[in-house]
Amino acid sequence: DHWQKFANLRLLFTWMWTYPGKKLLFMGGEFGQEREWNHDNSLDWHHLDDPLHRGVKDVIRDLNRLYTSTPALYARDTEGAGFEWLVADDQDNSVIAWARKGAQSGEVAIVVSNFTPVPREGYRIGVPQAGFYREAFNSDAEGYGGSNVGNYGAVTADGPGWDDQPHSLALVLPPLVLAGFGVAPSTFSVNSCAGPAATLWAAAARSDTTGAVVELQEYLDLPQLPHRIECYDISHVQGTN
Repeated sequence: DHWQKFANLRLLFTWMWTYPGKKLLFMGGEFGQEREWNHDNSLDWHHLDDPLHRGVKDVIRDLNRLYTSTPALYARDTEGAGFEWLVADDQDNSVIAWARKGAQSGEVAIVVSNFTPVPREGYRIGVPQAGFYREAFNSDAEGYGGSNVGNYGAVTADGPGWDDQPHSLALVLPPLVLAGFGVAPSTFSVNSCAGPAATLWAAAARSDTTGAVVELQEYLDLPQLPHRIECYDISHVQGTN
């Protein structure tokens, strides 16, 4: 299945970027070169004419931005206290989830992966903090060649305690996906729009906030917009999918 092959590749790269440890990317991997590397020939750059190959390239670009702008993904990379399993025993659904933690209080990134081609509705995971979680990355986003299933850019941890955690999230898990969520306000951010829905709105939440930013702030019922979060998916505000 050609689509699943690329979905698995996007899942693999996102796993590597969000899991502890250093990253390895061989030349050509950044756009999904299909043939073995040959030192006598150039890379197959013409693959970028294919939207699925181009989607892999965009995944790598956005993961690099996500990684460098999210201290929870690197600040305590070699410390046990910087990592916590959230779901590690759900072999029936092939779902794995973990939390990455930065050096500062509130620097938390929640990572959830679905290793099957079956979407899962209302999948609940426990999380260490209550509040509003922004869906900062979704490897199933339409712009990457995915099926565009997701959580409309955000979800609130308002559920009961779950799996030894004090709070929980009820999530929509796309097929063959790895998604990252950050507590807002926090430093968990991505500098380019890569949300699960087709309509994205970029907002620089600085002192010169526009009326649209204020409107979004009120809609999300936030006291203030996290100053380092630059992308919001507001397709649910506009009533589009």
